Amino acid sequence: GVQTCALPICVENKYKDKWARDESIMPFLRQVSFERNLGPIWTTQWAAMPNMEKSKKSSMPSSAYAMDCVVDESSNVVYVVGTVLKDAMMTQGDVEMINQGGDDIWVAKVDETTGNVYWLTQLGSFANENVARHGSIAFDGENVIIYGNTGGNLYRQRSGTEIKGGEGKSDVFIMALNG
Repeated sequence: GVQTCALPICVENKYKDKWARDESIMPFLRQVSFERNLGPIWTTQWAAMPNMEKSKKSSMPSSAYAMDCVVDESSNVVYVVGTVLKDAMMTQGDVEMINQGGDDIWVAKVDETTGNVYWLTQLGSFANENVARHGSIAFDGENVIIYGNTGGNLYRQRSGTEIKGGEGKSDVFIMALNG
C-alpha cells in the first residue's frame, strides 16, 4: 500500500538537514465556524521543499503561498491555487511534486467538510509562472479555470530572442483542469 503521513513528519525527516522550516513560508487553507467566533474547524497546510541540486547551501528556506480559492458547492470541494517560488517542490504527505523551473503554480482539490486533500499538482515551464493576484481561479461546473502569467513556454514555444533577452516579458495564460 501507499504510505501516508501528516506533513511535515515524513518530508521533514527527509529534508531535516536541508530545509530551513522556521524561515519558510507555507500556504494553508482553513475552514472557520461563525458559531464558534471564527474558531477553526480544520486546517490544511502544505510546504515546499527546496531544490538542493541548484543550491550549495546546507539549509535553505522555501516559499509557497496560496492566492485564491473557489468552492464547488455541488460536490463540497474547495479548489485552491498559488505559487511556489525558486525551483521549490510542493509536497503532499510524502509525495513531492516536480518543479519545472523557476516559480511554478500549484493547484489542490480539498474536501470542504474534512480538509482532506484529493489531489495536488504543480505546473510550470523553464521560466516563472504566477497566478493572478485576484480572481485567479474559477469553476465552471466541470473544469477548474486558472489564469496568470508566464515568462516561459507554458502554452507556446518562445523564440531564441525571447528566451535570451526576454527577462521581464510575460504572456497571460488561461488554463482549464478537469477537476
